Amino acid sequence: MRFFVSALLLLPLFGASVDEYYHKTFEYLRQSINSLDIFLSDDNRSVRQKFSIRTSIETITESRERTRFRFNFRANLSLPRTQKKLNLFLQEFRKSDSIDNETQNEIDRSIKERSFLLGLQYITKAHLSYRAGIRFHKISPDPFVSASWEDTLYFGKNWLYYGDRLAYYLDRHLDNRAFAIFQHKVDEHTLFSFENSYRYTDYLKEHQITNAIAWYRSLGKYEFVSPRFEIYSLKDETGALHLDYYYAGITYESRFFRKWLFYRVEPAVVCRKTHHFKPGLRLMLRVGITFEQN
Repeated sequence: MRFFVSALLLLPLFGASVDEYYHKTFEYLRQSINSLDIFLSDDNRSVRQKFSIRTSIETITESRERTRFRFNFRANLSLPRTQKKLNLFLQEFRKSDSIDNETQNEIDRSIKERSFLLGLQYITKAHLSYRAGIRFHKISPDPFVSASWEDTLYFGKNWLYYGDRLAYYLDRHLDNRAFAIFQHKVDEHTLFSFENSYRYTDYLKEHQITNAIAWYRSLGKYEFVSPRFEIYSLKDETGALHLDYYYAGITYESRFFRKWLFYRVEPAVVCRKTHHFKPGLRLMLRVGITFEQN
């Protein structure tokens, strides 16, 4: 895995060969998704395929904490021949909504210890969607089913996006997340967001509450900046609700060298309960690759 990261950072040295490898991989993915769509629908009509795959590695350095690493992966593949209601998804399973989710001391461990969700999503016309699939952790499969309900209320330049996502895993049992996000459109490029979520996981008997204020500013097609202030609280088996950390930081993301390569920088200040809420500096650096067709 260290070789992969080194190669990713040295991509500018490879020039045209990088483009060749990328386009071969892209074409392989496109053909594989198209073949799967034909297999599931028994329909070989020519259609416009849409998919989005993003993978990245990030490094997190923080005062009074060891340097941590995290591997990220997300894929959303539409299957338009199945009446445009069926999607194939492959994504990482997040055990926590906190900024510390799934970080490890080593890059190799950050990949080996990750869990992924693989399955099919069926979208209805009534703000409902259903999922069925398997959670993979190493070689242990954990089948699951889930139902999601979401809606948006509009009033002027403001709207409220809210919903609930309920999942049941054979091994981890109940996992429920409710959310409410208020957003205000400042102008064509700027969005103010007040984000709130509550999550209960049966496996850990843990209640997670996240409250955040964010400001999203688009600087171009592939570039944005976002200041963010977040409070994260936990209620564990003891029944006591306690504040876990305060977070205040700025996210900047852009593309480099090629439009399918991106990086993200997040300098921040974190006040943790484990350090008696003393301010600590935090820096996250992320480098990744995207495969997208819209």
